[in-house]
Amino acid sequence: MTYSSETVPTSTLKDLLTNNWNDQEGNIPLPDFREATSTETRVDLAIEGEDVIVIRMEDAGIEEKWRSNYSYADVTVPIRLEIYTQKSRQRLYDLFQECRRIIRVQKHNVGDYQLTRWHNFNEFTMEQMNVWMGASRITLESLGISI
Repeated sequence: MTYSSETVPTSTLKDLLTNNWNDQEGNIPLPDFREATSTETRVDLAIEGEDVIVIRMEDAGIEEKWRSNYSYADVTVPIRLEIYTQKSRQRLYDLFQECRRIIRVQKHNVGDYQLTRWHNFNEFTMEQMNVWMGASRITLESLGISI
């Protein structure tokens, strides 16, 4: 049996977004994508106007549900996208729109997964720090895979 490395879901999503980013003629430059390696991952927006998108797995981790005969399973990976910008509230929504566009258009082109599903977007107000932040829930899914 040959070695085959396990897919890292956050890397898969990061690659999908990076490789399909459309900067809309320079109006939405490619943000700095960061994979969170712990719940304590810190985001520093050191450069004025820098946009950062943090990709982290949700607490549930990789969920696997067996089908009745235990020969097949449904796999779901919940991921949270956190979008940060110092530019403006409009930039926050532009970044959100581009991420959602990529996920919808590329929903069946996600490496080892059958489907990427967009669930929601919530804006969090931190105007006192001149930072606009929003978060989205996304799932990577493979249904009825042979075990």
